[in-house]
Amino acid sequence: MNAVKEIILGKLEHLEALSEPVLLEVLDFVSFLEWRLNTDKRLSLTSSILPEIEDTGSFLLGIASSFASGLSNEDLECLPTDGAENHDRYLYNTQV
Repeated sequence: MNAVKEIILGKLEHLEALSEPVLLEVLDFVSFLEWRLNTDKRLSLTSSILPEIEDTGSFLLGIASSFASGLSNEDLECLPTDGAENHDRYLYNTQV
């Protein structure tokens, strides 16, 4: 067995004593890594087809634009207009 894999498994054995929410968080992280590695493989196969992303901001703006373009006028009117200023209230349901 690979030395790094042995270290990871050893650390995971120590985690057995932790609470279930912590173990679920570890499982979520491992699942994310698995998804990302599978996605990276798919992207490497199609990299000649996909356009190069210049920066993260442009990428996120593109996602937001494609999301907003699918909304009706009624849906757009229901969205908060102060989302950037009061994002904590919308994300965490806190009053500032």
